[in-house]
Amino acid sequence: MSLFDLPAPAFNFLDHLMSMALPDIVRLILWAICATGLGIFLYRRLAQANHQTSPTASGSVAVIPLIISTLPTLLIAVWLNNNFEYEIPHPGEKVKIKFYSLVPEKSATAPSKSTDKIAQDKTAQGKIAQGKKAPLKLRIDNYEKAWPNLNGRLVFRDTGSETGAAFPASRIASVVTKRKWWNVFFGNPIGYIPDEFAIEKIKFEATPRKMISVNSYWASNWKLWFVLTLGVSYFLIMRIFQKENALNVS
Repeated sequence: MSLFDLPAPAFNFLDHLMSMALPDIVRLILWAICATGLGIFLYRRLAQANHQTSPTASGSVAVIPLIISTLPTLLIAVWLNNNFEYEIPHPGEKVKIKFYSLVPEKSATAPSKSTDKIAQDKTAQGKIAQGKKAPLKLRIDNYEKAWPNLNGRLVFRDTGSETGAAFPASRIASVVTKRKWWNVFFGNPIGYIPDEFAIEKIKFEATPRKMISVNSYWASNWKLWFVLTLGVSYFLIMRIFQKENALNVS
């Protein structure tokens, strides 16, 4: 689990409770309001603790409290991207999958069959069995697979070996790769390809999740409604604080 995915279990639990009575778009708006409210709350508390200017007062902005106050929005946005971006296929639904592999090009001195196997020569690392460098080319294989039950797993095995990769059917992502350094901070919800796997990338033909029933991708995607709600809720919350400050002064 990545650093920004640490609150995900709590978010999943709360969203599951809300999903019993609220549609996607309403839950999304509530998450955006929570992100705005928590951010403003953090900023005001930290700014006051450091004897800095509060966000409702004029003057310079406290930089460190401002940076920390963006964490709720960032954490919620990462979680929404992992859970509201794509529809999870129904069990038995056919899903198109592409496998991207690095395979050795056939040179004038063609390698033997044993060194031409992807699983044996580890061509993903650009080596053949004898340890010599081999020119590589990208190979794309198209595949179609019925999606398993949500409590099941998608299993892919490497050609000619026992190496395999398994992904939970209860999650979906458009692209799966091997683990990179940035996955310490931002993780892939479906997992990663094993390092010893010859395939470098797996691409699922995932269906975008719609917040509203329109044909436009951007109008129905969660990002638009999240950003709009952040802006509107920030304006309204700040107006409330300004009125409170005005009453306190008077």
